[in-house]
Amino acid sequence: MRQLKLLTNRHNYYNNYRTAIAFPTFIVYILFSMTSTSSILASPIPDVFMQHSQDSSSILLHNLPNYSIYDCEKGVGCDGFKSQPDLRSVVFEQPTKETNELENKVSVVTSLENHPRLVESADNSDFMLVCCYSKRDDGKTLAKLPPRSSSRPYVIFTLPRMGESDYLCGQGLISEIGCHRNLVARRDFLFFSFDLRHYGITANSIEPLPGVTYASPKFSRLSRRDPSKPTKYLLTLRALEHDGLDHSSLVRRHLRISYDEYRTNPDHRDDVKIIIAHPGVDKEWLNEQPSFDDLMNTTYAIIPHGHGRWSYRLSEAIGHCVIPVIMADGLTLPYEEIIDWSNAHIRIPESIAKEPTETLLGFLPHDPEVIQRMREYVCHINDMYFSTQEKRTSAFLRSLQAYMDGHPYLSAEKD
Repeated sequence: MRQLKLLTNRHNYYNNYRTAIAFPTFIVYILFSMTSTSSILASPIPDVFMQHSQDSSSILLHNLPNYSIYDCEKGVGCDGFKSQPDLRSVVFEQPTKETNELENKVSVVTSLENHPRLVESADNSDFMLVCCYSKRDDGKTLAKLPPRSSSRPYVIFTLPRMGESDYLCGQGLISEIGCHRNLVARRDFLFFSFDLRHYGITANSIEPLPGVTYASPKFSRLSRRDPSKPTKYLLTLRALEHDGLDHSSLVRRHLRISYDEYRTNPDHRDDVKIIIAHPGVDKEWLNEQPSFDDLMNTTYAIIPHGHGRWSYRLSEAIGHCVIPVIMADGLTLPYEEIIDWSNAHIRIPESIAKEPTETLLGFLPHDPEVIQRMREYVCHINDMYFSTQEKRTSAFLRSLQAYMDGHPYLSAEKD
């Protein structure tokens, strides 16, 4: 009970905006219709987002905390940043099921090892980063890390695996929760990941790990689109039909079924394209469909639950100045501590995918002024925090500091 109380107290400052519970459809729709458009129009974009992109690096580097890296070759409890020389040879642009995990580490590791705020001395660092807490670890080895002050904690990279269960500590949700509860009871442990709820893939309202969500890998391959100009499409998605691990989600399947029915309606919109193919689909058929680059000329892009909640698609959409429509219940968003996502994305419960596509479209703002403002906001988020790996790491460090400042017992305790 004492560990459970510690866990609960640790998160009570950030639960409000991280909780993602699928409300009944009619409640969500009514609330959205009443508040979304007016709030977007009424809420000005913070001045910091309006800085020119050329100035964003200096803005982010200003007053950032510094960090050191725990050398796992001399310690226990982690795979280690410095003990991963083979990661440099992985080709990030060509992901495969076998190398996805390594690629994810590369995108984060290479930046962390070269960032200006990295220091050699652990005594002079605000945080000590640890890589990487994964399924191979039952939590016992991490618990052996020597204590640090809670005001200068360890920050542990937990890596969701793309091709298998996201359970890290055991083979079931009960043992998983117990394992994590023991770890987060340590006041000198924080975590960072692409989804802070990935340890409970089937429990969308489970407590997120204490720490910060890092931007998912991938960058825009295309030149920046002008948010003031109209797009070719209203809403798009091109994906394979992957069900969630451990039967955690069927959202892609339901989206495909609903869209197939929608296409039979003579009044359907041609600027709505939801292309979801079976993994073994005829490649000739898939090649006949609009390309990914073409579909990124869109106002909205669906970011659905795949194997897990997080996916590359969020970073890709942000990079294209496309408004993400997140259909992944429980997903934690990158750098929530410093980014106001309320005017930069639409979150729709996965259950809506079973409804007619017209219901899904009803959740989207259609007012041109609202759309332009949201797209501008997405563009500025990309310029400030997503457009380079260094900016993503700087945003991560600033988010860590904001997280610490929001927890009095963490920020107040001194060495």
